[in-house]
Amino acid sequence: MDVEDCILAPRTLAAAPYDLVDGKRLIIRGGSAGGFTTLAAISNAAEVAVFAAATSLYGISDLNKLAEFTHKFESRYIDRLIGGTTTEVPEIYHERSPINHADKIVTPLLVCTRCFLISFSLCQKS
Repeated sequence: MDVEDCILAPRTLAAAPYDLVDGKRLIIRGGSAGGFTTLAAISNAAEVAVFAAATSLYGISDLNKLAEFTHKFESRYIDRLIGGTTTEVPEIYHERSPINHADKIVTPLLVCTRCFLISFSLCQKS
């Protein structure tokens, strides 16, 4: 699911004619790829102040590090998702990595990093 979709869906439910949720109390939470989506939604989306709170459970914040350190089973998977390798399209890896937009985060954020598949090094900037 696209980051903008994760923002649009709750905003739509908070607006007329639905008015099903309180738009001032929207939260976003995700683990692994969902954790990446959470971080992207509050750091490099078109509008970063949509959610009242966010939780990233072992989410990837640096796509370059993911490409460098991911386990062998999924080592080329990210290349297809991004549209090339880190040397072929470095600007896309940089632009889509939430760590490079951390200064835009205004949403209270809880980050949990314990997962046997995701190393803490993939969640921090060197």
